Amino acid sequence: MDNYKILNINLPISSKLNSETILHLDEMFAYIDPQRLRQHLQTLLFSYLTHEHEFLPEDFSDMAMDLQFLFEFLDGAQGKRE
Repeated sequence: MDNYKILNINLPISSKLNSETILHLDEMFAYIDPQRLRQHLQTLLFSYLTHEHEFLPEDFSDMAMDLQFLFEFLDGAQGKRE
């Protein structure tokens, strides 16, 4: 615990985030650069679309929207690091 600086984060009451989720994200980003993860996921997505564009699942539109939100989150997670 000596390497940790405790930060207080104010979340909306309706937030689905909790301290455990935040710790998991922090641990993940300690090993994976958010921008690199975004690039790899986009590469996988485009590769999939190139090969399966005629046979996309019925709910692909929902999947694409979810991935867009994830990409935007990863863009924001790239922010300033101290």
